[in-house]
Amino acid sequence: MRLIKCHIDNFGKLQDKDYSFNKSLNVFNGENGSGKSTFAAFLKAMLYGFDNKKEKGAFEKERNIYKPWQGGNYGGELEFEHQDKIYKVVRKFGNTEKTDEFHIYDMNTNMEVDCFTKHLGDELFDLDRNSFAKSIFIGQNDCNFSTSDQINAKLGNVVESTNDINNYENAQKKLKDVVNKLSPTRKTGSIRKRKDQIDTLRIELRELESREAEYKKVATLMEDQQNKRILLEKERAKLTEEQKYVSEAGTKIAEQNNYKQLCDIEDEKTKAFEEVDNFFEHECLTDEEIAKLTSDVHDLVKQGQSADVYKLSNEEQKTYDELGERLNNGAADEAMLFEAIAGNIESIEETRKLKAQLSDSRVELTNLENLFQTNEAKRNQNIPKVESAGKNVFFAAVVSAVIAVVFLIFAVVNVSKKSVFTPFIAVAIIAMIFAVVFMLTAKKQKRSAEIDLARYMQNKRDEDDREMRSLSALRIKIEEMENKIASINKEISAFLFSYELGVESEEKYQTMLYELRGLKETYDDLHQKDVTYHNARRDYEILNRRIYDYLRQYFEELDNTPEDYTEKISFLTNKVTEYKLAKDAMENAKKARKVFKEAHDDEDLAAEFKINHSLEELNRRIDEIDANLNEIRDDIEKYNRHMNDLSDQLDERDEKLELLDTLEKEQEKEQEYYNVVEKTIEFLTQAKEQFTSRYKTPVDNAFKKYYQHITGEDKENWQLDANISIKMKQEGVYREVDWLSAGYKDLVGVCMRLALVEAMFPLDKSFLILDDPFVNLDEDKLEKANDLLNMISQEYQVIYFTCHSCRMPR
Repeated sequence: MRLIKCHIDNFGKLQDKDYSFNKSLNVFNGENGSGKSTFAAFLKAMLYGFDNKKEKGAFEKERNIYKPWQGGNYGGELEFEHQDKIYKVVRKFGNTEKTDEFHIYDMNTNMEVDCFTKHLGDELFDLDRNSFAKSIFIGQNDCNFSTSDQINAKLGNVVESTNDINNYENAQKKLKDVVNKLSPTRKTGSIRKRKDQIDTLRIELRELESREAEYKKVATLMEDQQNKRILLEKERAKLTEEQKYVSEAGTKIAEQNNYKQLCDIEDEKTKAFEEVDNFFEHECLTDEEIAKLTSDVHDLVKQGQSADVYKLSNEEQKTYDELGERLNNGAADEAMLFEAIAGNIESIEETRKLKAQLSDSRVELTNLENLFQTNEAKRNQNIPKVESAGKNVFFAAVVSAVIAVVFLIFAVVNVSKKSVFTPFIAVAIIAMIFAVVFMLTAKKQKRSAEIDLARYMQNKRDEDDREMRSLSALRIKIEEMENKIASINKEISAFLFSYELGVESEEKYQTMLYELRGLKETYDDLHQKDVTYHNARRDYEILNRRIYDYLRQYFEELDNTPEDYTEKISFLTNKVTEYKLAKDAMENAKKARKVFKEAHDDEDLAAEFKINHSLEELNRRIDEIDANLNEIRDDIEKYNRHMNDLSDQLDERDEKLELLDTLEKEQEKEQEYYNVVEKTIEFLTQAKEQFTSRYKTPVDNAFKKYYQHITGEDKENWQLDANISIKMKQEGVYREVDWLSAGYKDLVGVCMRLALVEAMFPLDKSFLILDDPFVNLDEDKLEKANDLLNMISQEYQVIYFTCHSCRMPR
């Protein structure tokens, strides 16, 4: 079995790559990141496809790791030789295994064949993907070795005959799972858990053995308490009868006392009402009258405060008088004055706009005058010249006429020579024709020029008139704006002067108008304040007189102030409240006495009663009995609950006895099953070790050959068991490989994998893929490892990847 060549369409960072392989050593040297490991992964993927185990992270899946960086067809082709035939496998990978494409062709016929399936690697090597990665494919930093069912089967050469060895690990795992599940020693084992349950049940049952005797004892105690309760209940019934009589007699005595008390209360409340009724002379004030009186006093206080607030100070009075005189003693119409001020302010704004327009118009006038002068100069310069019109054509006509005369003279002179005469006459005639044509053209050009001149002069006069009219209109507009500005300023100045606000500068007009408006507003505010003050004083005096006259009917001494009014109203309010309370108390007392008398018999109210024991004594004795009864009831309830608990525990004891019997039977049955499974594991392990011991020797010999070649050691300082597990001797003790250094561990792993391959493929040699496995070796062993590559390449096709020249064979 060997590889011939391959083509990579797209795989990871590799794109459109072709590689060929010789039959011995194929070295691929490149820097880190150049795609060596990707190439090695491509070869494995072409044989086995992708590992589709579900991983936690999508990025960890091989399919996603090697998805083309640049897109395109994901996959390629691989040609290989197997049993003297050459095949080509073509794979195209999709997003999932279901979307992958697989084709294989016989290169002798280029026809697609079905002798292999997409599980090509399994069918070529009799090894699954995991076993392939543990033997033929040695990845970078993945030199650890271990066997699998298929490696063991391959070593034993039983692949074609039986599948039992392939199922050994599964069977062993399932049996160990059963042992662990049943284990009598592990906490999670069902035998151990059931044993703990049985022990617990036995302890609980020992604790429940005394419950039946305790149940009888509690039943006797509860019966004694029930007898005591019966005796106390009879005694309580007698006391209750006597209590009823005493209670009825006491009630009637209490009713007699209550009636006497109600009569006394009625007399007291009647006397109190008559005293307050005399104050109001038998006609009490209403709540509405008190509320109205209180409201009037509040209004009086407010009016007095308002009058004080609005009273003009001396300074305000002086200002008010001066402004009144200045503004015609306040006779000026407010709206008209404010409107006049607003109108003048608008006029100022208008003059500002007019001044801005006037400035723009003056600039525009200057520009128009300059433009008129410029345009007039241009128009005068561009007047067409009539004198030069047709001169060139007229000159050509004269030249043509001269030529005609000259040739006519030559023709007359040579009239006898016909060969000369005729051409001269012809030229003379043609020249004369040209002379006539040129003459007519010259006249036509002269006439056209005169017409153009007349038209141009008319247009010039029209342009001059139009521009002059624009200049005149603009000058008139400027003059009108200047007159209007002067008129507005004159009106504003006269208006301000009428209010003693003469202003020389136009810039101060608006300021003075705002000042005048401020003076008017100040005068109006003072005027309104003065009017409000006088109105408030007038209302105050009217209301004060009315309150005073009203209160005089109840008080002989009365001050003419709101404070005294408030005090007197408070006194009246209290009196009104006192009147109402006294009246209600009197009426309630009368009503209570009357209702009480109507509800009771007159004989009971006058009768006498004899009592042997007081109600308090009877109540005390009944309370003592009730306390004893409560204690007895609590004891009975406690004994009852205890008996229920004991009954439940006895039921629980019976259930646990039944459960214990069931568990002991199950435990016995499961223990027998556990013993059988343990024996099965023991026999299966012995059978497997006997089976694997048959190929231990060839693996041991092959390992010795490769190990001694790299290390140069002659001593056999290792130990290989029947499970193809190796231990190395260190300091006189055989230790697991995991205890070794990284370099030594890789060395042992590479040698062991080569030994496995040699033992698995003794005749039909397989190729080897090595992805820089010697990266952790020191210089001494690295040189021997490079020699080892040369040695194994004599028997095997080797595909070797490395990133450093020191790890390349010489």
